[in-house]
Amino acid sequence: MMRRYFKLYLAYVRNCFVRLLDYRGEFYMQIFAWTMWTGLSLLFLYVVFAQVGELRGVTGERWTREDMIILNGTFAILESLLHALVVPNLGRLSEQIRHGTLDLVLTKPASAQFQVSARYVHFGGVFNFLLGCVIVGVGLKMRGGGVTWQGAAIYVYLVLCGFLIAYALWFLSVTLAFWFVRLDNIGWLFDPILRIARFPMDIYPGQLKFIFTTVVPLGFLTTVPVQTLLGRAPLTVMATATGIAAALLYLSNAFWKFALRRYESASS
Repeated sequence: MMRRYFKLYLAYVRNCFVRLLDYRGEFYMQIFAWTMWTGLSLLFLYVVFAQVGELRGVTGERWTREDMIILNGTFAILESLLHALVVPNLGRLSEQIRHGTLDLVLTKPASAQFQVSARYVHFGGVFNFLLGCVIVGVGLKMRGGGVTWQGAAIYVYLVLCGFLIAYALWFLSVTLAFWFVRLDNIGWLFDPILRIARFPMDIYPGQLKFIFTTVVPLGFLTTVPVQTLLGRAPLTVMATATGIAAALLYLSNAFWKFALRRYESASS
């Protein structure tokens, strides 16, 4: 089963790559836009830390300029993955429901959730992914001190968990389009919420921090992976992140199946 879906995904990637060759100008514009956006984010950090030496959270945790560079690099990695693999697909779901083209997806012998989640790939996000990795590396070098292979592996695993958590939350939001058909791009409502993860959760007041770490676990997208990489979080967060990601993926699938039972084709 997994091999079958892997081959199907490779076919999707090949088709998107062929399309990229026909629209290279769009690809270069995406790279330029990502570079400018990431550069402005780093410039904002340098302006802030030119005035203050460090950020201190409500619990006393300190975030230096180098720590924030690593955090922003991690956010760039996460954001690029989402905009390369998730947004191009989930951004189309509302239109598919409204115009009835979702019917064609439902008739194919493959998981409907997989098809609406993995059909398109934007390769422009790949460049920003590499740029985010470079930023994390630069931040670690500026900070000094080594990172073990174990620490790096745990960091990568937690970033992957963060990606799955973000995907599940985004998928839950776009599934609401089954009830709010006329609301275009409903998934973009989640995008500004996602940007909260650009900053450490510790800087938010107590109630907001509780919401962002439990109700809507944005803290596990970037803050927890960076804290683990810097040796500030216990290894038990791996189990917590895994549990949250698994629970949200299950919930998103259950909500999707519930929505499909209430779906009435717009083409019929």
